[in-house]
Amino acid sequence: LAGILTALRLCVHGHKVEIIEKMSYPGGISIISGGAFRFSTNWRQTYEYLKHTNASTAPHDLLEDISKRMEAIPAFMEQLCSQAGSKLKLIHVEDALRAKDYYDIQHYGFPGWQSLGTGYAIFEDNSIVSQYPNVTNSQHSSYGMHTYHTVYKCLQQKVDVQFGQRLERLIFKDDVVCGAIINGKPKHYDAVVLATGGFENNPAMQK
Repeated sequence: LAGILTALRLCVHGHKVEIIEKMSYPGGISIISGGAFRFSTNWRQTYEYLKHTNASTAPHDLLEDISKRMEAIPAFMEQLCSQAGSKLKLIHVEDALRAKDYYDIQHYGFPGWQSLGTGYAIFEDNSIVSQYPNVTNSQHSSYGMHTYHTVYKCLQQKVDVQFGQRLERLIFKDDVVCGAIINGKPKHYDAVVLATGGFENNPAMQK
């Protein structure tokens, strides 16, 4: 969902966005995921946790920025749920511990784990499952469909999505990306965001 969420955030800030999607649907395999997202209740504690997950190899200013933004995730997801007609469910560590429900608070045991909460976007009417008859969610849960459907409904309201497109290479001007070759034709943009796996290990695509 990285591409979809990036597109939605750009729309919030007043940008006109177009998604170039190679498949007949967006979001990759996110629809078969567990559907959960992590948020922070204390960015400083989350920052400590994230430092330990990568043995302090990631830039500290980047981890601090991520940690602070994780505090804002519930508010952002609340907006998406309101637009899509779903409900936001937030699970805080202390509540899960009291209920002895440890599934939603799994962690690596690093300092700061107590600051990590888990959230879901849920449609009270579970009929959305019938809209995806060929999808089987992980661990027999439909939460992945619920979160996917929430984000996709918001996307349909705000963003132009071009399905079945082939982005062949980027266009540069003075070493700045200014567009892309799509299905053999150039298209020019003010900015291009690559939200796809694989290009980091593909030198030809990087060019």
